[in-house]
Amino acid sequence: MVAAPKHRKALVGMLLADSRLAETQLRYADARGRRTRVPRDWRLCRLCMNDVEDTLHALFVCSASRDLTALRDALWRKCAEEKTGGGLQRLPSRECFHRMLLDIHLVPVLAKFAYDVLAVFEKVNMFVASEAYWHGQDPRGETRPDALDAML
Repeated sequence: MVAAPKHRKALVGMLLADSRLAETQLRYADARGRRTRVPRDWRLCRLCMNDVEDTLHALFVCSASRDLTALRDALWRKCAEEKTGGGLQRLPSRECFHRMLLDIHLVPVLAKFAYDVLAVFEKVNMFVASEAYWHGQDPRGETRPDALDAML
């Protein structure tokens, strides 16, 4: 179905949670012990910082990058050209993704789109929230001077 190996690998990686997106990468502690496991709610999108950076967000929701929105617009145009892909844009993300995966004509289009989307995300460093954020603390620490500091 998907002739290009790099496109197939990108799509399969997104399906099996084996991609370079934060939702997958921050699920585990760093092998060298430099980073602990990040709770899912804090695996924020590196582009918009508004939602968890997972497959559906990256493919269909995030609009913080012009490149990403241009790719998505091109995807919807290609889907409209197919007999079965006309109304996909109006569906919820999960249902749209599932329907595209079930359409033999749209799977290669989706695979190329997945590859291109991952390329956009890989241009930007992943956001890794500090543990202070998880616990509701200011990660910069206390900024007010102590009474003792004021006396010195």
